[in-house]
Amino acid sequence: MNPSTRDLSVSIASASRIIFTLSHLRRTLLIMAIVGLLLSFINDGEQILCGPWDGVLIGKVIMNFFTPFAVANLGLLARHSGN
Repeated sequence: MNPSTRDLSVSIASASRIIFTLSHLRRTLLIMAIVGLLLSFINDGEQILCGPWDGVLIGKVIMNFFTPFAVANLGLLARHSGN
């Protein structure tokens, strides 16, 4: 294993330990739920309430939840990168 591959695997392992710490996971999941709900209803509320639910809407809702989760975790990792 070359040094850059080893560094990447160490980085992924370190990031996983930070992200999946219970207190961090609770916070990022809460952010995901609140911001995801707000984004979904702001962007697609009428279709969510009245239908139809199609593949495009489901994809948009999934992304509305995934995006704040990813951003919250990136912020968490950035805060811990100096340690």
